[in-house]
Formats: sequence, C-alpha cells, structure tokens
Amino acid sequence: MKAQPTLTFLLLLAFGNLLAQENIIYSNKFYESVIFPKSYQLGFFLGEEKLTNRFTPTISQAKLADSTLLFKYEETNEKFFGKKSPSRRESIASSKVNRQFVGYINHAGDSIILINLLDFSKRTKSQIKNYFHDWKKNYIIGFGTFYERNTRKYQFNMRTKEIEFM
Repeated sequence: MKAQPTLTFLLLLAFGNLLAQENIIYSNKFYESVIFPKSYQLGFFLGEEKLTNRFTPTISQAKLADSTLLFKYEETNEKFFGKKSPSRRESIASSKVNRQFVGYINHAGDSIILINLLDFSKRTKSQIKNYFHDWKKNYIIGFGTFYERNTRKYQFNMRTKEIEFM
C-alpha cells in the first residue's frame, strides 16, 4: 500500500512536466536569446494585458522581431528620445547584448513580442551574477542606474511590423 502514494506522486510529476513548457534558448556567435513560454509567470509590473493574454513566440518570430529592431534601431530611439541617440545598432548586433522574448495579445488582438536587451558587454562576472542572475530562467526587470544603462525594452507588433521603445 505504501507504493501507491509514491507511484501517484511520480505520475503527477511526470504528467506536470509534460504540460509545462520550457524556456527556448538559442544563440548565434554574438549573443544568446531566451523565449519565455506562455506558461511563464511574469511579475505584476508589466501590466494586466501582458499577464493574461499570452502566447509563446516561435524562434522564427523572435528572430523577425530582433532583425526588425536591428533595422529600425536608430529610428525607434529617435522617436522616443526626440533626437538621434548614439548609434548602438552595430553594438547590439555584434556584441554580448543578450535577448529575452515574451509574447502577448494586445486589446486589438495583435500579437506583440516584448524584447528585453541585456547588455553583458564590458560587465564583470560579479555584475552579471548580481544584476542578471539566472537571466535564462527569469525575465529581468530592475530599477536604478545599472538597469537604465544596461537594459532596453522594446515591443514588436507582429501584424504591423512596428517596433516601439517601452
């Protein structure tokens, strides 16, 4: 009789793991990217819409969002900052600026991909451990000078192909 609870627990554990989606990690020679699944629990700070109407972006959707960001980087930042910001397009394309992707459906029914850029270039291992700890498992958001200088958040509309700074 004692084997029955153990067997039940093991079956529930195995079944639960089949239902849970894992983060999708992919990379190129310059940076790594992680896609968070629909089931990933985001913090409340992103807003109700981004928490409830979620989808898991595919690798091809994340790559499209990323390439659009690279193509429209200066234009997007100029709209937000009101002036041309120093060009970082080359640096975000070719340095250790890792990416996190999250998908949600907005109030208009459009699929939106959040792009979180994490600048690992010129950071010490200690800084990476302290500020970007488990970035492949946890969506990184922070406040203060370090995060202002080393993270950027954008959203990509899959229907209109527009990028906006957040």
